[in-house]
Amino acid sequence: MRRAMVDWGQVLRFGMVGGLSTCVHIAVAYGAIRHWGWLPSLANGLAFCVATSFSYSANAVWTFSTRMSPQTMRRFASVSACGLMLSMGVSHAAAACGLPDWGGIAFVVLLVPPVTYVLHTRWTFSSPAT
Repeated sequence: MRRAMVDWGQVLRFGMVGGLSTCVHIAVAYGAIRHWGWLPSLANGLAFCVATSFSYSANAVWTFSTRMSPQTMRRFASVSACGLMLSMGVSHAAAACGLPDWGGIAFVVLLVPPVTYVLHTRWTFSSPAT
C-alpha cells in the first residue's frame, strides 16, 4: 500500500485562505449589521455566501492551482455544506456531553478544517473539471 504524501505548502495555503475567509465573513457581517441595519441572521447569511465565494476562488486558484469551473464550484459548495453540518453536529455532541461552549468550539476548529481539506483534496479539486 502506497502512502500519500502531504503537501505542507498546500496545507498552509488552505489554512491561510480559511483565516482570510473568516475575516471576510466578520467584515461583511459586521458591516451589514452596523452600517445597513440588517438583522444578524441575515447579515451572517450574506457573510457566509461572500466568504464561501472568496474561499472557493482563493482555494481553487492559489491552494490547489486549478481553474474554477461549475463542477468544482458545486463540489466546493457540497463540502462546505458538509462542513456546516459537521460543525453543528460536533457542537451539539459536545453540549450533550456537558462540555463548556469553548470545548465545542475547540472540537469544531480541530476537526472540521482537516476533514474539509481531505474532501477538497480527494474530491473537489481531484480531477480536471469538465
